[in-house]
Amino acid sequence: MNTMIKPFFMIFFFAIFVIEIILKFKFIKVIKHSLIVLITSALVISPWIYRNTKLIGQFTYVSNNSGIVLYINNNSQNHYGAWMPASEVEDSIVNKKEYKKANMTEKNNMLSDAAKKWIKEHPVQFVQLGFKRLYKTYLIGYSITYSFNGAGLNKITENILTAYSSAISILVAAVSIIVMIMYSKKVICSIFNKEKVNSYSVYSLICFYMFSCMYFITEGQPRYAFPVIFIMIYFFSDLIGIKKFRQEKIDSDHNALFTKSNL
Repeated sequence: MNTMIKPFFMIFFFAIFVIEIILKFKFIKVIKHSLIVLITSALVISPWIYRNTKLIGQFTYVSNNSGIVLYINNNSQNHYGAWMPASEVEDSIVNKKEYKKANMTEKNNMLSDAAKKWIKEHPVQFVQLGFKRLYKTYLIGYSITYSFNGAGLNKITENILTAYSSAISILVAAVSIIVMIMYSKKVICSIFNKEKVNSYSVYSLICFYMFSCMYFITEGQPRYAFPVIFIMIYFFSDLIGIKKFRQEKIDSDHNALFTKSNL
């Protein structure tokens, strides 16, 4: 089921391995937990891989549209980090004869190779597009217009509800991202100081960063924020905890200085 959210979550077993090593779990448990996730994920998606491979005639993962997504979002004609027709890319590969004759998996590989080549040749523009994609995903608000179908609401009410929804989502996203950055720093400091950390929070951070990395590289849309909404709400609600942590650290530093001055 993990790839029904995002295909790259097949590597989540490795994230679990790293996190639990950091959290000083027993090595046997780390291996056990990682293997359970890996094997379960592989079993769930194996029917799709088998079906696609038999259908195409060569090994094909659960989908073969990753190339087109990477291609249309990473090119010199894309200035906003949003979807665009592949045919509008300069000297587009989709207009070439070899592409038109290829099967879907071959097309996917051709598009992926072209996108990777562009990224290597335009690293600065790629990074700029990446941040634009993250901004579009998290900080422009969610569209709820689809929920108005058949509701019989007038335009004014729809606009008010849309504005309210967007304002709340932007507020929660902005605050939670700041909190997550602060909490990430806290986790790193705790690891170096050999202090205990909240394992649930660490897992949540890893999930958020994994999704964000994928959106940074490929495509960003407000609806893509859905898988991490509850993670954002969790950290948004933990804002008080972060403040408490910072105050405790300040008090601890003051106490240390006071003790040192009295020696």
